[in-house]
Order: sequence, then C-alpha cells, then structure tokens
Amino acid sequence: MDMFSAIHGPDRVRRAKTNIVRTRTGCQNCRKRRRKCDEGRPECLGCVKRGIRCSGYERTIAFKDVSGLAAESSRKFEAARWAALRAEDEQQGRKRRRAGTSPETASRVETLSSDAASDHDGDRSSSSSSSGPVPLPRNTSPRHCRRAPPSSTRQASNSFELSNSQLPPIDPALFQSPPTIFQTIDFESSPSFDVDDTPEDSPPTNPTALITYNNNNNNNNNNDLQAPLPPLIIRDSPAREAALIQHFETHVLSNLPVPMTFGQSYMENSCFRHAILALSSVNQSYLQTRTQDGQSTPTPRLRRSAVGREHYLCAVSELYRRLDLSDPVAREHHAAAALMLAYYEIETGSPFGSLRHARGLDALLSKLDDLSPAPVSIPSSMPEIFKAWRILRYDVRHIASPYRISSVQTDAHDPYASLDPQLAIRDVYTLAWNLVGRVKLEASFTSSPELGSASKQVAIWIRDVAGRVCDVRNVERQDYHLDDMTGDEVLRRCGRFTRALDAWHAGLGAEEKPVVKAGSGSPFITGGGTAFEPIVVLGFGGGDRRAFEYMMYVTARLMVSYLLSVYGIPGQAGQQTSSPPETAAWAKVLMGVVCGMRHTQMMFSYVCPVSNVAQAAMLCEGVGTINALLEGVIPHVLGQGIPVAELADWLYLKKGMEIVRRERVRGKAVRAIMCTLDEDYEKGHFDTTCSFLAFGDYNGRGHFRDIYPIDGEF
Repeated sequence: MDMFSAIHGPDRVRRAKTNIVRTRTGCQNCRKRRRKCDEGRPECLGCVKRGIRCSGYERTIAFKDVSGLAAESSRKFEAARWAALRAEDEQQGRKRRRAGTSPETASRVETLSSDAASDHDGDRSSSSSSSGPVPLPRNTSPRHCRRAPPSSTRQASNSFELSNSQLPPIDPALFQSPPTIFQTIDFESSPSFDVDDTPEDSPPTNPTALITYNNNNNNNNNNDLQAPLPPLIIRDSPAREAALIQHFETHVLSNLPVPMTFGQSYMENSCFRHAILALSSVNQSYLQTRTQDGQSTPTPRLRRSAVGREHYLCAVSELYRRLDLSDPVAREHHAAAALMLAYYEIETGSPFGSLRHARGLDALLSKLDDLSPAPVSIPSSMPEIFKAWRILRYDVRHIASPYRISSVQTDAHDPYASLDPQLAIRDVYTLAWNLVGRVKLEASFTSSPELGSASKQVAIWIRDVAGRVCDVRNVERQDYHLDDMTGDEVLRRCGRFTRALDAWHAGLGAEEKPVVKAGSGSPFITGGGTAFEPIVVLGFGGGDRRAFEYMMYVTARLMVSYLLSVYGIPGQAGQQTSSPPETAAWAKVLMGVVCGMRHTQMMFSYVCPVSNVAQAAMLCEGVGTINALLEGVIPHVLGQGIPVAELADWLYLKKGMEIVRRERVRGKAVRAIMCTLDEDYEKGHFDTTCSFLAFGDYNGRGHFRDIYPIDGEF
C-alpha cells in the first residue's frame, strides 16, 4: 500500500493530471495594480470600467526599430564628412591661387545670386574664389556636426554658440578670424558671465563659440580688432536683401515688445544689418499660418534656413570683431544687433542661445553707465533698446528652471521696474511664476543634511530622469537654492505681488481693460453637454499688445490665489486668504483673454499663451477647467489659425492636459509639468520620443513626482 492509500483509504483514487496549462496572468494594468483580470478580448472589463486603455496580455520584449534612424544618421555623417573634404580641397585651391589675388579684396563681402546657390539643406561649400589663404579650422571634423545625445554632458562657455549642430558645414570663409584674437580674449572682464574652460580635445565648432562681451581697452587688442576682415560669402541677392529689409520694417518692427525705429546709421552698420536680415528671414518662415484645423502643412525648419543662418553667422562674426571699439555710437549699434540676435534665437527655439545673447547685453549695456555720476542713467539715444533689454531679462527669468537661484538674481536697474508699466507687469509675473514653480517642485522632497536642500534634490532628480544638457550644467554649477521655502515666506511674497498687481491695474485706462467681444456672433465658447461652463471671449481696445500684458496680469493673480489657498489660514487677522473657486474664476478670465487674442503675430517673447493656460488648468481643482481647455480653448484657437511653428506647442499642451485629466480622475492632481526637450530643440517639430515630468499631490494628501512618455496618439 502506498502512502496515498494509507492516508486517504483504499477507495480513494488519485485524480489524473490534465495537460491544460493555465496561464491566467491578466493584462499589464491589472497586474500592476494587483487586481483580478477577466482577460476579456480585446480589452478586459477592469480597464473598460476604469476608462483606461487595456495594455494587453503578452509582455514580450519589443525592440524599437531604429534601422531607419541609423541609416539617416549614417547619411548625414557621410554628407558632413564629404563636405569637410570638399572644403579642404577648396582651401588648397585657394592657396594655389593666392599669388594672383589682389590685396584690395581681402575685406570684400561677396554676394552670390540666389539662383546660383546650392540646395539650402545640402553642402554649402562655395566654389567661388576668395582672396588670400583661408586656413581651415582644425575642428571641422564630421563628428562635430552631430548633436550630442540627451544623456551626454558638455561644458558650456558663456558666449555665442550656434544652437543647431545638425546643420551641414557652412562655408569655411564664414569661420575665419586672425588667430591672435583667440589668444587675447578676456572672459574675466565680465562679471555676469559664468565661465567654464573649454576642453582642449573638443575645440568649438567655430569662432563664435568663443565670443564674449568685454570692455578691454588694451592697445594690443585694438590692433587685432581693427585688422582687415576676411571675406564673408552671403548666398543672397541685393534684391532679396532689400525685400528682407522691407519685411523687417513693415512686419517685424511693429511686433517687437518695444516699438523701435532705427536710423540710417544703424543700417550702415554691417553687424546690425546682418542681424535684421537673419531675423527677417526667419520671420517669413514663421508667419505661415494654418487656416483650418487639421490642414496638412509642412513643418518649417526655422534654424535650417540657409539665408537666415548665413546672415546670423555674419552678424555674430562682425559683433565679435567690432565689439571692443571705443566709439559709443558703434556700441549702441552693436547692442541693437545683439538684441536682434536674441530675438532670432527666441523664434528658432534656442533658449540657451538667447540666454547667451542676454548675458552679453547685460555686460555691454551695464558698461554704458561706468562714467556716469548717477547710479542709474539711460542713454538718451537708445531708451527703446534699453527697455527691450530689460524685457529680455524677464523672459530669461521666465524660462529658467524654478530651482535655479540665478533666475531670481537682480541688478541695479530692477528696483526701477515699477516705474514703467511694461516692465512692472513682467517683473511681478515672472517672480510669481518662479515662486509657484519652486513650491510645486520642492513639495515632493524633504531636505536633509545628507541629501541637501529640497531645491538641490529637485535639480539632481530632474538631471537624472530627463538627461538634459541644461540640467547637467546647472547641477555642475550648483545653481540651486540652499534654503527651503517656508510658508511664511510664501505669504510675504504673495502680499508684495498683490500690492504690485493692484498698482499696475489701477494705472490702466478704460480702453486698456477687457471688454466682451459681442460684435459678431456669440461671445461664448461652449462644449457639448455639460463638460465645462461657457467661456466669455474678451477683447481689448489697446490691441494684442495690451491683451498680452493683461494675460500676464491674470495669470499672476491666479498663481497668487492658488498659493494663498494653500498657505493662507482662514480667519487669521491681517492675512490674505483665497479659495479654489476664486482660482477657477481667474482661470475662466484667462481663457477668455487667450481666446480673444490673435495668434498669428509673433511677440518675440518666451511668455506664451500655451504655458499660461496650462498653468491655470493644473492649479484649479477638478476637471472642469481641464475640459474647458481641451474641448473649448484649443479647438477655438486652432480654428482661428496659428503660425505653423506654434502648432507643436499646442500639440504638447493637448497631450499634456490629457495626461493631467486622466491622472486627476485617478486621484492624482498634477500641479506642474515639464517637457524633457533639451535647450536646442527644433521649434515647430513635435517630438514623440520626449516625456513629461510631473509634480503634484494626492488632492492635498501627500505629494508625488512621476514621468509620463508621449506616444504621439491624438
């Protein structure tokens, strides 16, 4: 008798095993949440009830097909290598023709017909002869024409730098300068610059990567700066240049943050002339609009415009060579040129490039007051340039990561911002934006002696998760706050913001305040069913410029209201408080202002309606404001028509708000969201490989941080 019969008796029969293999593992969503899954096909019942997409049942490893990307990368690498070889051959040919070249052509600017130019995206090496030997830079190896991966690190020199390293090599004649100039650069003369040493084994791509603003009056340097300029080859006809200048005067000047007029002396300055030609060229590509929602329109490659890029390179080279001249009139011209170059970087999507131009303006314009007995004085010949520079500083503060301590540093001119309405509203708006961003990001971290401050932990976490070059640089420079933000400090700043906003609004005239757009059609934006309450479309008698500033005012009010609702103590004497319904009311006003604006004009600013309405939707409770944004504001704006270059930003907004609404239904209130695009992204291109970094709370019960990928499906 075996063991089974001894235990269960002789009458019990062992059950025969079947050959059925049960593999009820469930879908990935149910397994992740440890819930029972009915394995329904094509979607399980649990996922259907929760309103989420079923992830399927087989978790096989799927490798992304990158063969096409590898082939494209190989093609670009070979094209760059052959372009470098052709440039080297052309250089050798110029050396052989050196004996027959006249010395008068050493500083001549050659202008080629646009019909004779090669393909804009192809090889740009010129076959025309140039004067004198032009040494090829030692760093034109094809490996320098590739963009570094997001996880790589690089050291940045505080100077002008080309923001798009994916371009094929430009004509080597654009990159030439006397070697002595590189040896006499003084980076330490500008205290506003954070200087890093450039590695010896990784030289800059071109001389513009070493440009800095300084006031060195050394006689040796002046001799170098007044040396004859090398030939600059511009692939543009005189008629084309005249058309670009006309476009600049009729379309660009009227849309700048500060209305400006430039006299003939500015146009005679070659640096300023090339700067406005570059800006005008990119403006023409930018102003292509979508007339209908869903219309297929090619994405503009703003940074790949051959004409605009070559003018940009020439402007930077001229600015580099002529920057140390002691002529105050020339310095004003160069300040205007640097401002135009910063606007060029803003419109092509290079925050780091515009940051460097802004720092250069800081060093250049601050030296205009060196000999003045008064502590602050604005040169009478350039008040508009001075004001535009101050506005640019606030734009740089707006796009800076909230954890950075350098973003809130001030100078001698900041206390006087309240005297000008345009500067005053940007000052309080960017400070409130930075404060609410810092509060939301640091909420999910706790400071400790081992890990450091909450701001430091935020910087390190974003660096490790996003892998962006800018975050790596910020951590290396220790650009973060060492002290934590307290509730009392938040309330104190909110009180100061409220007083500043009250003073700004009190100074508005009747024509500068919003009115309901009831002239044609219904002034309301409604959705199907009861998804959201109607939005009242608001207009302004002062035009879009006043609407743009009022948008910043309402957003600042909304952010202050949210902070007061979180940190304010109801019933406490002498303390301001707010509530979530008040925050939602400000959000409705903001959406009405955005829907009433025209989005077919550039503002030359990083402050944009997309980021403001996203901020409003995330700071409000529930999903009503998010529904109003997704189903009301976005369709209305796209239906009115927007520049093609702005379409990608609205697609990022749509995808991000869909994630926020989905998480809000699950009980996770996302309060801040950051895209992992690096500082040299291509504006107008929707990148489905990036992700969103999210920071939020569980409806007031603890905080979280997470990362959400973009799948590109809409």
